[in-house]
Amino acid sequence: MNDSLTRWLEIATDAAQSIESRLNALAQAIDVATDSRDRAGLERADVLAEQISGSEIPPSSAATLAYFRANIWSGIYALKTLSKPEEWDWQGEEVQREILYLRQSAHHPGFAELDAVRQCQINTNLGNLLSRVGRFVDAIESWDRALARITHFAMARGNRGQGLSFYSRALYDPGHKVIMMLAAHDDFSASLEPDAFFDSPDTQGAQEAFRRLRDEIAGHMNVAAVREQFAKLTGSSVRSKREQAYRHWCLDQRLFLNPLNDLGPLPVADHDVLTTPNFVTDVYEPPSLIQFFNIMKQEFVSARFLLHSGLHSEQVHYSDRGVLLYNTLDYPAYGLAVEQVKCAFRMAYSLFDKIAQFINNYWKLGINGKDVAFRSIWFRKTKTGYVLRDEFRQEPNWPLRGLYWLSRDLYDSTLGFQNYTEPDARALDKLRNRLEHGFVSVHEMDWSGPFADMRQPGGEPFGPDPSIYAIARGDLAAKTLRILKLARGALIYLALAMHAEERRRAGNRQDNAVIVPMELDTWEDDWKR
Repeated sequence: MNDSLTRWLEIATDAAQSIESRLNALAQAIDVATDSRDRAGLERADVLAEQISGSEIPPSSAATLAYFRANIWSGIYALKTLSKPEEWDWQGEEVQREILYLRQSAHHPGFAELDAVRQCQINTNLGNLLSRVGRFVDAIESWDRALARITHFAMARGNRGQGLSFYSRALYDPGHKVIMMLAAHDDFSASLEPDAFFDSPDTQGAQEAFRRLRDEIAGHMNVAAVREQFAKLTGSSVRSKREQAYRHWCLDQRLFLNPLNDLGPLPVADHDVLTTPNFVTDVYEPPSLIQFFNIMKQEFVSARFLLHSGLHSEQVHYSDRGVLLYNTLDYPAYGLAVEQVKCAFRMAYSLFDKIAQFINNYWKLGINGKDVAFRSIWFRKTKTGYVLRDEFRQEPNWPLRGLYWLSRDLYDSTLGFQNYTEPDARALDKLRNRLEHGFVSVHEMDWSGPFADMRQPGGEPFGPDPSIYAIARGDLAAKTLRILKLARGALIYLALAMHAEERRRAGNRQDNAVIVPMELDTWEDDWKR
């Protein structure tokens, strides 16, 4: 370990120093260890960061510390790929930790106290990492959060352009491809404008990369012609103001099953066109996969509407009139609107295991139906634990790997699946279990209630009943929206992973193979009841 690294670590360890000085020293130590390719130094820095995180520090310092820990694991991952060039290794403790720490930083209450540049760095790094593992839908939201803070933040703009170009290549709809590529071209162009803000003085490499990628797009398509055609596209014909408000809300929340909705609230994206790509099956195999996707899609759009209805209810529903309920003095929230949000959460969460069943069927994993679960579908059990299935190991399928990493956002109490990349994973899992099997009380505000200070015979306060899961109405809505967005992303990754797999299978198919096309009619809107 070099002297400079040792000196910085000593300052960071000194509890007599101010927290600002210690964090600054830790940041310097991380930079030195990364530049000198010193894994032991990075690991020592992480141990020290863990010790500091266990002490009482200001919220902004805690958010900064989580960001530094993400940088540590980014450095460790870089060293790993130096000794073994990155392959399609889906797993990795380094990536899991980096995602978790970046999210801890971005979700921390102290994040709002950080300066704008630091906030942009955190969200940009998170977007870059999510895109790398295949979660391009989620990556776009992270880059967008950075750009909402500093509109001309060049690294967020350029990296979003790169993510959109990869997203475009994964699509099966040619019209969507060119529109997505146009957006990528515009992001690269914006990152090269004179007012583009780079957070590092060393900008030449990034600018050259963004310019090259922009010029590659311009060399493969007529940007002006695509822009002109795109400007002529319109959305759905809307029959009422209520439907118009609903569709605008879906667009704003990016909840349409339409990849173009990831570009923002574009009118052309206000309908759910995502479906399975063309695929080849045995001649006597029924269209079960299409049925699976139809069912999941209908459940998703119904859950989406239930959430919208529950959030925008402005009057008492007639089904609630005359229902005798008592006021428990803790600001309870009752009514159809509350139950609609609960149902939306349950329906959206249930889609993940259905997606696992789709994977089991399409990739022909042969797993017994009762053992199919979203967190475990990727693994087979051995005497020493769970290992990634051979069907997925080193599989160069970017959307499928994204689906795998999305599964890591969910908590599973089964031994071997308790690691996760979403700080709120346990709370989401607990809420889902209580909604399905227990009692969830919703309140107009987050308040312990009038009985918190009442004394039991032993002298302890009554407090809340542990058999009831209490949640504020706003928190329930936020968690439901989060699960709904995860489910939407999962369905997009699934369809595009299937498209990538079909291309792989086509490349391995014999030239003399006979494929007979089968056309299916669409189910008309007027038939839906």
